[in-house]
Amino acid sequence: MSVSDKIGSFDWLSVWNLGAVMAFVVALLVQFGLTTVLMGMEGHFGRGRMLSFFVNNGVLIPLYAALVAVVLKQAGASDAWYTQAWWHLACLVVPVVLWVVLPVDRPNFTTAQYLSPSKLAHTLTIIPVGYWLIAPLPALLANFKPTGASVLALVALIGCLAVWAIDRPVYLTSDRAWIHVDWDWKTLSGRPVYKE
Repeated sequence: MSVSDKIGSFDWLSVWNLGAVMAFVVALLVQFGLTTVLMGMEGHFGRGRMLSFFVNNGVLIPLYAALVAVVLKQAGASDAWYTQAWWHLACLVVPVVLWVVLPVDRPNFTTAQYLSPSKLAHTLTIIPVGYWLIAPLPALLANFKPTGASVLALVALIGCLAVWAIDRPVYLTSDRAWIHVDWDWKTLSGRPVYKE
């Protein structure tokens, strides 16, 4: 029985069905890999403080996805509330509302920055990444055992939230605005935005 069958997740979005190693690789490549490549192509990789991007997207989120795959592969089938379609739809809606409809970082970026390839990729890939963080959490807690994979999965998730909280004040300042370039789709080029 696949993990998505056990927790009611959508097969096409259930990175945990792939096993621990592939869950790690896919979670790493979907947001961190794609956004990093696009930032490099835009010519501004590594500009500014991006602690939560590197630590969370580059390490903790892929690690969490892999560990969840391990824990839930060993879990039994369940008909609990978190296996219902409404839960999984809600887990898709929350990232859309927070990062696409009501971006929490809206005051810090110009429209041209929001439309840069790297920012678009980061914003759109937050949907599956947010789903991977939220959707399996009740099943992880229901199947928690104070052993390796369960404990490490929770440590990775708590670490992710802690890094995000540490980086958040920096993210909400104007210093963060110069991370993405002002992108012009007509010329397919970006103009760096520098801190004032």
